[in-house]
Amino acid sequence: MEREKRRQRVASSASRVSKNTLINFAAKVSELSPLFLSSGLHLNWLMSIAVSLIAVIVIFYFNLTSKNAVICLYIALLGQILKSMKNTIDSVFIAYEKMIYIFITTIINKVLYVAFLVLAIYYDTGIIGLFSSIAIANGAAFIFTLTVSSIKFAKPQWNINFRQIKNLPEQCACLAFSGAAARY
Repeated sequence: MEREKRRQRVASSASRVSKNTLINFAAKVSELSPLFLSSGLHLNWLMSIAVSLIAVIVIFYFNLTSKNAVICLYIALLGQILKSMKNTIDSVFIAYEKMIYIFITTIINKVLYVAFLVLAIYYDTGIIGLFSSIAIANGAAFIFTLTVSSIKFAKPQWNINFRQIKNLPEQCACLAFSGAAARY
């Protein structure tokens, strides 16, 4: 009985804290949206560096001596990095105009895939051309989504302002605490 009362007190105080945090957070969303977008893109670049290092290890471990295999590996890697960056912009943009925006970008991305693959096959560019066509299609889709996001929603800031980020862990901790208190 005493444990249940204590749990209810903690949950109610956590609920008040989380409501205040959510109200403050909602007021700052438009101010912080470019920061979230930029942070996601920076994280993608850091992950691409790590994946590039793994690709170098794979090249040496499997002793890839074929120039075409190495080039295809890096072009495929570039294509996937650009695709993940496009998906980052998509996920930040979801809360605002999800259905129309993703529909348009998906159609444009798929049309670019088909167009570049047809061109690569028509001009008989070989395996490197096929991988390049996918990387170019993902790059064009990334530039398109970045442009639409910059015009309609938020321009990414290419530098990180750590003074703005310092409040985010505090707010996340309050939300995590209230979620845990409500659950248990």
